[in-house]
Formats: sequence, structure tokens, C-alpha cells
Amino acid sequence: MHQTFETLSDTDLLARMLRGEDRAWREFHRRFDRLVWMQIHRVTGSFAKVLSSADQEEIHANYYASLLSNDMHKLRCYDPNRGARLGTWITLLVGHCCHDYLRAVSRRPAGANLAALENILHVEEDLFEKTAARLSCERLAETLGEMSERDQTMVKMLFVDESSPNEIAEVCAIPVKTVYTRCHRLRVALKKQRDDGALAA
Repeated sequence: MHQTFETLSDTDLLARMLRGEDRAWREFHRRFDRLVWMQIHRVTGSFAKVLSSADQEEIHANYYASLLSNDMHKLRCYDPNRGARLGTWITLLVGHCCHDYLRAVSRRPAGANLAALENILHVEEDLFEKTAARLSCERLAETLGEMSERDQTMVKMLFVDESSPNEIAEVCAIPVKTVYTRCHRLRVALKKQRDDGALAA
């Protein structure tokens, strides 16, 4: 039976995108653009007095441009064998793109009221420390081999991507109420692992 682009798995779709197939890119946009916008609005929502809809449109354009840069390096870095879904990887990339834009805005010449933005960025951890923290969380999720693939994805979205319950529900295809229940269970399990000394510091 002939397989349409709409029925391709995320992994097969990505492979076709990397081969430069226009229809694959159109399907990627159809499948994930709503998630991209959700992440943009989530990250920039605290800066409504500073950023306009035009800024969000620019972040959106910057994100898609970043996927094409350096021979689509960011897409090639996605590894489905690590357990995370493509949607999780996309959410992480969009978050990075948003924060890059916010840092650029904070360095603009005086004129706009950037006090709120500057204050928030000032108290953020150093970029390298944040990256190290994310990697530490990723190693933690990988260590918990007894978890299901879905639970490992939720751990990454919850602690690494800082995704909202609605975003986790979207990616994991479960009700938001279930997200709250599972996240609580995962926090308890991780705390127990830490307290028992089962994981290396």
C-alpha cells in the first residue's frame, strides 16, 4: 500500500526532510507548527510589555531558518534511540531560539522599556551552567532504565525542557489531568532514587 506523507512516522518524515523533499517539510510544518507556536508563546508570555507579535513572528522565522543552517545540523543531532520524541526535541530547539532572541533584545540600544526583561535575564543561570544542568537531567532520565519510554519523555520535558502540562499532554497524547498525576509520581520516584543513593551524584 502506498504510504502518504501524513502517515509517515516522525523518524521517516525527518529522514525525508534531510534529503530535501519539499513535501516532507510541508508535512513537518503541518504536524508541528502548532507546537512551535505554543512554545514561543510560553517562553515569551512573561514579556508581553516588551515583545510584540512581530517579535514572536521573528522568533518563528528564526527557528525555521535555524533548522536549515549548517546543513540542517540541529535536525541531524536528533537521535530517536535516546527515547525522546521528535516533538520533544522541537520544543527544546524552539526554547533555545526564544532565549537567544531575548538576549539579543536585552542588548538593543536604549529606548524601549526593557527593565523587566533585563531583570529576569540577570537572574538566569550562566548559559554553560544551564546546559550542564540539562545534560545532568538527561543522564538521570537515561539512568532510570526501568521507566517506560513515555515516562522518560515526560522526565525530559518536565525537568529539561521545562514544558507546561498542556505541552506534555500534547506530545505524549494523554489528558492534562493524567500529566499532573504522572508528574507527581515521577517526582516521588526520582526523589526516592536520590535519597536511596541509587544514582551517582
